[in-house]
Amino acid sequence: IQIESEESYQATEAALLEEREVADLREQFIAVLGHDLRNPLFAITAGAQLLLRKPRGDKARTITEHILASGRRATQLVEDVLDFARGRLGAGISINPQPCPDLAQALMHVVDEVQRVHPQRQIQLRIGNLQDVVCDRERIGQLLSNLVSNAINHGESEGAVTVTANVSDGVFSLSVHNLGEPIAPQVLGQLFRPFSRPVAGKSRVGLGLGLYIADQIARAHGGYMDVLSTAAAGTLFTFRLPLAAVNPA
Repeated sequence: IQIESEESYQATEAALLEEREVADLREQFIAVLGHDLRNPLFAITAGAQLLLRKPRGDKARTITEHILASGRRATQLVEDVLDFARGRLGAGISINPQPCPDLAQALMHVVDEVQRVHPQRQIQLRIGNLQDVVCDRERIGQLLSNLVSNAINHGESEGAVTVTANVSDGVFSLSVHNLGEPIAPQVLGQLFRPFSRPVAGKSRVGLGLGLYIADQIARAHGGYMDVLSTAAAGTLFTFRLPLAAVNPA
């Protein structure tokens, strides 16, 4: 009996090792595929932008704008997959923290981009003095874009999305609030895992990596994400960054 148990243990260990190797290969394949898709997607979007600069008929312009929007969407999906692969393969999401005197303008630009994609939605922006923030501006912009997109996709369609950024007591905070159906308590603990969905039963939008990547960006800076969600107050995602936690590269 002892011999059979030992053989069974070894077989289980071998199966687990094989499964781990397959998982690693799968994630490496995803990373390579995502990297190789970058160049053709860049060619598509660059070509569409070039075509839009030349006079075209209304029909041709509409088609070109659709190609450009689709190319940009595909490019963002590829970037999400690459960030996911970096996190899972151990390298983590890289950041280049620098003093960001223009952080407020960068956040406004992100909100403006999302607003153009969703002109029917109301997005309110409240920004305080952010002069002393040290961070990776592009990554913080990506974090905000993911949070705002999540709020639009899962929040109440008629409700406003509110973005607030400020520095208080040495902590930079960036929050996104939306009204709508609250997130169930049993789901809250799973939100920042890859391929998660904030509200059960709703159709998935994108790959389900937005909140995971936002959390990884927060961690890379030495900060953290938290979320509060109630029927009365709506849902509030907040990124908090103690300014002493980040040093310029």
